[in-house]
Amino acid sequence: MSSPSDTQIIEVINEYLQISDFGLARWLPYEWSHHAIAPIEGTFGCLAPEYYTHGIVDEKTDVFAFGVFLLEVISGRKPVDRFHKSLLSWARPYLNDGSIEAIADPRIGDDYDLDQLKRLTFVASLCVRASASWRPTMTQVLELLEGTGEISPERWQMADDEHEEEGFWDFDDLDDDTNSRSSSSSSSGSAEK
Repeated sequence: MSSPSDTQIIEVINEYLQISDFGLARWLPYEWSHHAIAPIEGTFGCLAPEYYTHGIVDEKTDVFAFGVFLLEVISGRKPVDRFHKSLLSWARPYLNDGSIEAIADPRIGDDYDLDQLKRLTFVASLCVRASASWRPTMTQVLELLEGTGEISPERWQMADDEHEEEGFWDFDDLDDDTNSRSSSSSSSGSAEK
């Protein structure tokens, strides 16, 4: 079992990028909803809380790792820095107060599309939710990244007590134009809870 990293993006012949080997969620029999494994392996900064606390692996474990990967892409930082601080620990205060531009890789300056940065950061914040049941599926992640998924507050809002515990930035921080485009798009299913 390996931990996801930026080196696991490979270019395929048709010039599309493919992300491979997130492999924490093993192929399980259909009737199994999760699997406990030992020993725990992987890069600490990419591991979902349910994985490193209980050894539980399911499809939402990979969603969490993908969210950390998105934060890597956005920030230009590694999952764990030289001081052993995780990328998520560094990014969480910015996600909490909506300072998403502070997360952007300083090497690119202001040369980015703010709406796309907001979308990527929003998707990353959904993926790295502490509770696996509130994370989107990978299909929903793809729809959100493509701009076809719904990002309305009602669609992704957690229960008040869990939202306060999670503490991520509010949905009002998304561009109104982005919200209206996505709300009019069709959505396939709801988040698993």
